[in-house]
Amino acid sequence: MPVKQEVTRGVLVVAEHDNTRVEGEFDARIDNILGTLGKAYDCATEQEPSLAAYHPSFRCAEDACHQISSRITDLFQGSDYEDDETRQLLADVKMTGTVAYPALSRVGLIGDSGVGKSSLANSLLHSENLALEGSSGSACTQVITEYRMPWPGQPTPFQGEVEFYEPTARYKMLRSYVNDYYNYVHSSGELEDEASQDLEARYSAASEIFQALFCNRTEFQRQGTFDDEAVQEYIKSAESPNKQAVTQKFFQWTRELLAEYSFEECIASRSANTAEELSGLLEVFLKTVGGDGESSTKPSLWPLVQVIRSDPFHSRPVMSGLTVVDLPGLSDVNHVRKGATQCYMKKCSFIILVANIARAQTDETTNKRLMSKIGALGCKKTLVCTGADLHISLTKKFDIHQFAPKAEASQEYNRMTSVWNKWGNDMRALEKELPKLGATGHKYVSDLITALRLRRKALGTLRTEAVASMRSKKVISGMRDRYSKAASDRAPLTVICVSNLWYGLHQQGYDDEEIPCSVEASGIPNLRRECLALLAASKLNILAHHVNVKLPGVLNSLDSWSNASTIKRREEIRCIVAKPLEEYEAEIRLFVAELGIKLRGGIMEQITERYDQWVKAGKETLDMILKTYKASAFKEWCMKDGAHATKIEPFASWNAQFLKPVVDDLTKEFARHDATMDMLVGQCSTGLCELVNKIRNDIKVVRGLSITAMEPFMMSLDPAKHELRNLTKKTLAQLLEDSRKVRLNTITEDNDGYFMRVMLPLYGATRAEKGPKSHQRRCAILRNAMSSGSPFSIIGVEVSKDMLLAYDRAQARVLRGARATFEKVLRDFDRRFVVKEIRNPRRDQLRKQMKELVDGAKVEIDGSIVVDLARAQTETSG
Repeated sequence: MPVKQEVTRGVLVVAEHDNTRVEGEFDARIDNILGTLGKAYDCATEQEPSLAAYHPSFRCAEDACHQISSRITDLFQGSDYEDDETRQLLADVKMTGTVAYPALSRVGLIGDSGVGKSSLANSLLHSENLALEGSSGSACTQVITEYRMPWPGQPTPFQGEVEFYEPTARYKMLRSYVNDYYNYVHSSGELEDEASQDLEARYSAASEIFQALFCNRTEFQRQGTFDDEAVQEYIKSAESPNKQAVTQKFFQWTRELLAEYSFEECIASRSANTAEELSGLLEVFLKTVGGDGESSTKPSLWPLVQVIRSDPFHSRPVMSGLTVVDLPGLSDVNHVRKGATQCYMKKCSFIILVANIARAQTDETTNKRLMSKIGALGCKKTLVCTGADLHISLTKKFDIHQFAPKAEASQEYNRMTSVWNKWGNDMRALEKELPKLGATGHKYVSDLITALRLRRKALGTLRTEAVASMRSKKVISGMRDRYSKAASDRAPLTVICVSNLWYGLHQQGYDDEEIPCSVEASGIPNLRRECLALLAASKLNILAHHVNVKLPGVLNSLDSWSNASTIKRREEIRCIVAKPLEEYEAEIRLFVAELGIKLRGGIMEQITERYDQWVKAGKETLDMILKTYKASAFKEWCMKDGAHATKIEPFASWNAQFLKPVVDDLTKEFARHDATMDMLVGQCSTGLCELVNKIRNDIKVVRGLSITAMEPFMMSLDPAKHELRNLTKKTLAQLLEDSRKVRLNTITEDNDGYFMRVMLPLYGATRAEKGPKSHQRRCAILRNAMSSGSPFSIIGVEVSKDMLLAYDRAQARVLRGARATFEKVLRDFDRRFVVKEIRNPRRDQLRKQMKELVDGAKVEIDGSIVVDLARAQTETSG
C-alpha cells in the first residue's frame, strides 16, 4: 500500500477509536499527574494554613517590627556618644523591642509498635531516611528521638545529639532488668495466665537489652554467638535478685562499653551533610546492630540512651518552631521504655496518635487512648490513620458501596470506571488494527496506544484515589462520631488519613512504572498544616501585643530621651522625689509587723508557757487561805474583795498573793519588750531617713544636669530627716507609755487590773451567799475559778488586745507624719528645684537623629503595620 494510503488508513482508524480527549471531565487531572512525572515534590510550595500567622501581611508586619528595632540598634551602636542612659536604652531595645515567640512546642508521635510512626516522621519532616524505618509491621523506634530546629551556627546541615542516662538512672534500670530476668528463670510455672504473660514479656525485654549491650561478652557466647541460655546460667548463679553482684558487674560492663566508644560524658554529638549519613552515624544508638533478628557480636548502645536530638536543616515543621518527637510504641513490652514514653508525653503540647486505618475503628486500645487525657494534661490530640493506600484492589468484584453507601458519593467513581473500561476497549480495538497497517500507519497508531495506555494508567490512579478518599471519609466520620459521643465536653477530634508510600514516591519523583495518588491524597500536607497551626494563635497574640504595647513603650522611652526638654527632665526627676510616697508606707507597716512578731515571741509566749504554773500556784495559795481562815474571817475577806486589815495583819491582799508569780515572770519580759520597741523604732527611723537619702543619691547620678542649680533643693532634705527622727521619737515615747499602762494592768491588784476584772464578780458572788453551808459555797466559787484558770487566762487576752491597739495607734501616727513630711519634700521640689542641662554636641546630634527615627516608626506602626496585622486577621479564619 502506498505511504499516502497507509497514513490515511491509520488516521481513519484513529478517528474511529480516538477517545483520549472525549471525556474532558478528567483531562485536567490526568494532565496534572502526567505533567509531574519524574519531578520530586517540594514541600516549600505547599499551601500554608489559612491562619493569620501565615498570611503574607502578617510577615510584612513582623518584618517591619524587626526593621524598626534594627534601625534603632544600628543608630545607637554607630554613634560616637555613649553614657549609662544610652546603654540602658539600647539594652531595653534589644530586650523588649524584638518580637519574642514562645519556646519550641513538642509534637509527639505515639501509637503501637509497627504502625508507621517513623515513616510518618520522615514524611512529616520531608526527609527520606532521617528516621529509621522497620520492615512492614515491625518495631524500629527504640529510643525517644527529637527532630528540632537547627541551632545558630550549626556547622553542618544535619546535627545529632545523643543524651545517655545518668549513672544512677542507668544502674537502677539494669537492676530492674536483672530482677525481671531472675524472676523468670526462677519462676515455678504456677503463676496465673496474666501474671505469667507479664513475666514472660518482662523477660523478653530484659533479654533484648542484654543481647544489645553484651552480645560480645564471652560470658554470654557459645560457639562465637550470643546465647540466651548462657545468660540464664549466669544470672541463676545469684542467690536472689536483690544481690548486687550481677547488677554491679553489668554496670561495670556498660561503663567499659561507653569508654570503648569514647562516650564517658552523658552527651555525644554527631555531624553529617545528609540525612542518610546522620542516620548511619546514629544507628548504633537507635537499634540493635544487625537488626531484624540477625545475630551480631557488635554491641548496640540504644538501651543506655535517654533521648536523641536531631537538628535537620530545611525541614518545614522544625524551621517553624516545632519539635517533632518519635516515641517508642505504647504497647512496648519493655516497661522501662514504655514508662519513659509516658513521662515524655506530659511534655508534649500536641499529640499525634498513629493507628493503622484497617484497625482504627475496631481497635479498643486506640479508642481508649483517644478518650484519655494524655498525662492528665488534656493536650490537643489528632488521630492519624496510616496505610490509606493499603487493601484497595479494584477488581470486577469490587463493590464501591462498602465505602460509599450513598449513590451520589459513588457517581464520580462509576464515571471514571466507565471511561477506564472504554479506553481499554479502544486500546484492544486499535491493537487489532495494527497488523493491517503499513509502517507509517503502524507507528502512528502504536504511539497513540502508548499514550492511551499511560492516560488510562493515570485514570486508574484517580480511581484508586477516589476509593481511598471515600474510605478515609468513612473512617474519619466514624471516629469523630464515636469520639463526640464519648467525650461531648471536648473539642471535635481531628482525624487525618495518610499514605507514607504515596508521599515517598512524590518525594523521590515517580515514573510511569508506578504512578501514586496525588500528594494531597497522601494526607501529609494536611497533617503538616495541622502541626503548623499549633503556633498560629500564640504568634498572633504575641505580635499584636508587641505592636500595641511593647514597641510603643520602647519608642515612648526613646522619644522622651530624644526630646530632652527641661519639662521632661523635670518630670523624670520629680518621679524620683515622689517615689518615697509609694514606699514609706511599706517601711512603716513592716515596722509594726515586726512589733507584733516580737510581742508574740516574747510576752505572749511567756504567758502561754507560764499559764499552767500560775493556775497551779493560784490553787495552792487558795488552799493555804482556806486552811488559815475560819468561816467568819473568810467571809470578812470576801466582803473586802480579798483585801483586809486585822489586828494581826494591818493590811494584806489575797490578790497580791495570787499575782505574785505573774509579777515575777512578766516584769522582766516587759522590760525586754520595751528595749525591743526602742530598737525597732530606731530601725524605722533609719529606714525613713534612707528614703530621703535615696532621693539625694538618685538625683546625683542623673547625667547631664548642673549640680549647682539643684543645691537649694538638696539642702532642704536635711530638715525633712530631722522631722522624721522627731516623729519616731515621739512615737516611741507614746509606745513606752502604753506599754507601762499594760504592764501595770497585768501585775496590779487594783480594781482596774486585768486579774481583778475577773475576781471582783467572784467576790460579789461569794457575798451573795446566805444561810446554811454558805461558807462551803463561797469556797467552791473561788476554788472553781482557780481550777479553771479564768483569772489568769484574761491576762493573755487583754495584754494582746491592748498592745496591738497601741501598735495600731503608733502606725497611724507615723503614717500621717511621714506622709506630711514627704509631701512637703515634693512641694519644696516644685518650688526650689531648677533643671539646667549641660550641653553636649554629640549627644544632641544623636537625640536629633533618634527623634526623626522614632517619629517615623510611630507613623509606620499606626499606618502600615496595624493595617497589615488587621488584614491578616480579616482575610483568614483567625
